[in-house]
Amino acid sequence: MADNDPDDETPLSLRALRGVVATLQTGDFEQLAAWFSDEFVAHARFRVSTADYCRAEYLELLESHFRNKATQSELVEVLETRGDRLVLTRSNFFVTGSDREDFGDIELQSHTVVEVDERRRRCALWPFDVDDLDRALETLDARDAILQQVDG
Repeated sequence: MADNDPDDETPLSLRALRGVVATLQTGDFEQLAAWFSDEFVAHARFRVSTADYCRAEYLELLESHFRNKATQSELVEVLETRGDRLVLTRSNFFVTGSDREDFGDIELQSHTVVEVDERRRRCALWPFDVDDLDRALETLDARDAILQQVDG
């Protein structure tokens, strides 16, 4: 995980995002997995389903895209940051050409709140439907308030 310039005043969350996006483009799953802390949790909050995933479960989902000879791309737009460790993004994630029979091409659009730790590893994320920006902003603000209390 490069990009450790101590003089860089860019929030940790944005530096981590750059690293994750660059790693996705390499297709190196082990390198991608290094961007997720051992304590990582994902709290998917889509209208059609909600789910919570620990690190192992979430990485298993990601790995299936990497290992099935699919072409994938992700377009990410930063919408907001809070402090050093939180970012809200709008993402378009595409997977095409999968050799898996249980799903075809995928296009997933979402707003996602991402929290990183002091080492720039993802420790939590909350994806929401792309038309549910208000809930994503509420989550971003709530996490920011918690982190401010914890960090003093």
